[in-house]
Amino acid sequence: MKNIISIFTVLILIPLAISCNGKNPNEFTLSGTIEGESVHAGSRIGGRVAEIYVDEGMQVNTGDVLYRLETDVLEAEKARAESLVKEAEAAYDVIASGAKPEDIARARQEAEAVRLGWELAMKGPLPEELAVLESQAASLEANYRNAIDAADRMKRLFDAGVATEREYVATTETAIASFDLWQAALSQLDAARNHPRPEEVDAARARYYAASSGVSSLIAGATNEQLAQALARVDTAREALTRIDVDIAEATVSAPSEGIVSTFDIKPGDFTSPGFPACEITDMSKLKVVVYIPENRLGFIHEGDRLPLKVDSFPDETFYGTVVNVAAHAEYTPRNVQVVDERVAQVFAVEISVENPELKLRPGMAADVVVSMVDQGGNR
Repeated sequence: MKNIISIFTVLILIPLAISCNGKNPNEFTLSGTIEGESVHAGSRIGGRVAEIYVDEGMQVNTGDVLYRLETDVLEAEKARAESLVKEAEAAYDVIASGAKPEDIARARQEAEAVRLGWELAMKGPLPEELAVLESQAASLEANYRNAIDAADRMKRLFDAGVATEREYVATTETAIASFDLWQAALSQLDAARNHPRPEEVDAARARYYAASSGVSSLIAGATNEQLAQALARVDTAREALTRIDVDIAEATVSAPSEGIVSTFDIKPGDFTSPGFPACEITDMSKLKVVVYIPENRLGFIHEGDRLPLKVDSFPDETFYGTVVNVAAHAEYTPRNVQVVDERVAQVFAVEISVENPELKLRPGMAADVVVSMVDQGGNR
């Protein structure tokens, strides 16, 4: 059924699209519609539209700004990225240049101080430190004696019915707590007199080894691995900044080619998604028309032929175009058609590049292309 409809449609349309010139029997006309070469402009990042600079129908040149997106957030990100780049570069410079003499001297002094602390930890406390511990123990013993006396007095008053049980219990608990504090002070004094604490010695030794290693690292300078890591941090920071700069540049959308703004689908305040084709630009200097010629007249048209054409909008003017391509295969060819008379339904697409120096022609105009059936020698 579809094949029958296609044959019927072709047989009707071909005579309409192809007609002999009423004034010249040696010419025939092919009808088609002028088409334009269009490009779409948009932003890769998307965002809120801040300003627009063109309207539909305006002529633009390559590079003209079409519209701009808001960049407040991107500018803040750029400031942060610039700060990170400076920090990474400064850190790399410090590592690459090595330690200053004063830094090495200060590190050595700190390491020596730590070493002395380690030695003191191994020797145990100084006499004055022992004196402090003995004084603390004596004071806590005196507190305990006073608390015991107070507890004894309160017991007698309680037995006599003068003091309450609550007062008696409170003085007793105070005496017990004072005793515990005194014993703890005595244990601390005994430990200091007899030997240093192992954990303190281990901690002091570890601090010294770390300080000494730090001095050695300053003197030796950074290793190749450390330099590579620092440089990698610089490269990463710079790449992040570059990506933000690219996004900021993408916020300003320019015309990729010259032409007429045929569609413009945004206004200030609109939010566009990434890659949204907000603007269509048609190059009016690159127009074409596609016509269809039947097989029995295919010999009258060749690639490179310069043909006249007419449009209804300018009936008194003649425009010209050049044949750039003749289809290698026919269209609308019904299957199993072997009758010679029906083979005229076979047509070939012909693409013609239309000259438009004054930009009068527009896409969508109907055009009639005139084809001569007489060669340069006057033969048909």
